[in-house]
Amino acid sequence: MVIYYVETSALVKRYKTEHGSEVVDELFGGKSGDDVITASQFAAVEIEATLSRALKAGILKAKAYDSVLGLFSDDPGEIIVIQPI
Repeated sequence: MVIYYVETSALVKRYKTEHGSEVVDELFGGKSGDDVITASQFAAVEIEATLSRALKAGILKAKAYDSVLGLFSDDPGEIIVIQPI
């Protein structure tokens, strides 16, 4: 079993195609059944903040913003959220 920690900028690449998305796709697509992908409990807030900044800066259109947030919220649960002790 391998445990991967994926930080927010990598998670964004899972839902929005950008430089490095292919690496994240390979991670999620190539993990074996007992491998675990983890992320911070703050990842959801950080993703929304990142997308909001891109929307305000005109880098992301409103439709794309809604689409990416929808993809994130509908993710099948492959990511285990870790919380500090």
